[in-house]
Amino acid sequence: MARRRQLVAAVLGVLLLALVIWVVSSLMGTGEDETDQQDAYQSQDDIPAPEGGDSEQDEDAETGNADQPDEVPEGHCHPDDVLVTANTHAEAYAADEAVRMIMQVRNVSGSECTIEVGTAEQTWSVSHNGSEIFTTEECDIAYESFERDFSAGETVRADLNWPCSDSSEDCSAPAAIPSGEYQLTVSVSGTTSYPHAFTVEGADPE
Repeated sequence: MARRRQLVAAVLGVLLLALVIWVVSSLMGTGEDETDQQDAYQSQDDIPAPEGGDSEQDEDAETGNADQPDEVPEGHCHPDDVLVTANTHAEAYAADEAVRMIMQVRNVSGSECTIEVGTAEQTWSVSHNGSEIFTTEECDIAYESFERDFSAGETVRADLNWPCSDSSEDCSAPAAIPSGEYQLTVSVSGTTSYPHAFTVEGADPE
């Protein structure tokens, strides 16, 4: 527990910046930013969604969420109208390279509604061979609420760099994780994405 409290200031600052990202980011980038920031937990708001990837979901597909409320506050999006996807800016990473993770949130309804997208409602999790390696739920960060109005069909995104750390030990320090396939899952306000697969190469063997 003590080690998790020793997160660097950048971790706290960037997760707070996620609140700003929801406001200014609307997937309107015109080209991929080739200046790949590798500082742990550096947020990006000017990088377009990567092409391809296995995280694309059909708008009518079930997300596997449990215990969705039958009623929501007036003006808020029903969970069935919220589509959350996970992605990464690349499909493979070197062991010493931070993984740029992407969360996209879309209002798939036909009308404007509000979604709570603050850091208090965000979870970013990475697993390997069925075991969770990293989750923001174990990190000592400031959780804030932020409600954002989404136009019909609007999508916004937030980016977060994972330094290949083991959150049970230290959220910000790279760990000797094994090479192989990893799964990223993201959620916001109880709506969870399908896992997105990516590869870490050159780390310690299994």
